[in-house]
Amino acid sequence: KQKARLVAKGFEEPPLEGTKRVSPTCRKESLRLLFSVTASKGWTLNSLDIASAFLQGIPIEREVYLKPPREFTEAGKVWKLKKCVYGLADAAKMWYNTIKERSDSSGLQRCPYDDAMFFVKDNQNLLGMLAVHVDDFIYSGYEEFYSDVLKRFLTGLEVKSHGVNTFKYLGLQVSQNPVTKEISVTQEDYINEIKMIQLSKTRQNQKTHSLNPDEFNILRSGIGQLNWVSIQTRPDIAFDVCQLSNNMKD
Repeated sequence: KQKARLVAKGFEEPPLEGTKRVSPTCRKESLRLLFSVTASKGWTLNSLDIASAFLQGIPIEREVYLKPPREFTEAGKVWKLKKCVYGLADAAKMWYNTIKERSDSSGLQRCPYDDAMFFVKDNQNLLGMLAVHVDDFIYSGYEEFYSDVLKRFLTGLEVKSHGVNTFKYLGLQVSQNPVTKEISVTQEDYINEIKMIQLSKTRQNQKTHSLNPDEFNILRSGIGQLNWVSIQTRPDIAFDVCQLSNNMKD
């Protein structure tokens, strides 16, 4: 399937003094909390992917003119942007502002410890939770959370895909048993793509020789991949990965 995306050359813009560009994304601890609460309350886990998210955001707050792609070029004309597009320094922040406005108007509260985690409470009862990573949403809750709060939050947004029980989220393979509501999180696909470092028999016998620059970079890349896995889903290998990383410094 062929795709095309309009991207601005944001690197050609002068520095944006005073413009906020940081866009919060949910922390891994927040995701684990959402998984734990979902399983303990017997909720169903859902994920959403918003289509062309930045173009569905609030209007851009400054004037930006774009030179059209050659397929749409007209002599003496440029485009004035109404919305942020990919490539602009503040595009992600403007999309987050959209999420924040929608959450405020729909009754979602922001977590005081994570600006990308939202929840709804009725008195002291937790009704639902929503975690956000740019245009990828993951959520769960009681039926009234879906039919009332979430429905208002998503009104007018075009959804590209919707996953229930089993789906991929930020590279994680998430699976929930529809009966017991137990949740498992793996990185099986990512782990299977990690390649073993191949050495010739001659090089294997040179145990006292130092690594050459190419070998050093290959090993550093492999340790980086293992470190990502240990942080996300395999804490049991964290010590070994730490030892490897420390040896790289020697």
